[in-house]
Amino acid sequence: MTKYIVKDKFLYPILVLLFIGVLNLKKSNDWGFILIFILISLIILCIIFYLKSDYYIQDISIENDILRIQYQRNFAKDKVNTVSIDSKSLKSFKFNSNSSPNSSHLITIRYNDDEDLHYKKTFKTNCDDTFIKLINELRRIKN
Repeated sequence: MTKYIVKDKFLYPILVLLFIGVLNLKKSNDWGFILIFILISLIILCIIFYLKSDYYIQDISIENDILRIQYQRNFAKDKVNTVSIDSKSLKSFKFNSNSSPNSSHLITIRYNDDEDLHYKKTFKTNCDDTFIKLINELRRIKN
């Protein structure tokens, strides 16, 4: 899971900065400036993407029409959080798959909690089986 999180958080900034660096290198041929610009930009973007909160699914289970999703926030694999969503509180869900440059799936769930507060959480996973199972269970619960 850690390898997937590292790719998910840092691959896009690296690819974008390399592309910008190659474009600028063709224009100016100033290696020193381009290298310093890329390094500073890479550090800034990596810090921003590292601090961004993402929820990565570890496990899902269903009991009595209550969907339980165990997830970790960023790199905190020791601290597993759980969200429980029953069929009455589920409002809507959306899903999205991305296969380039690394395979990932996004699932956004809107639900109400026990105090009738509205929540929206977006979960990520790279496991196709977990993604398909979660979509099927959400469709079953929603209907």
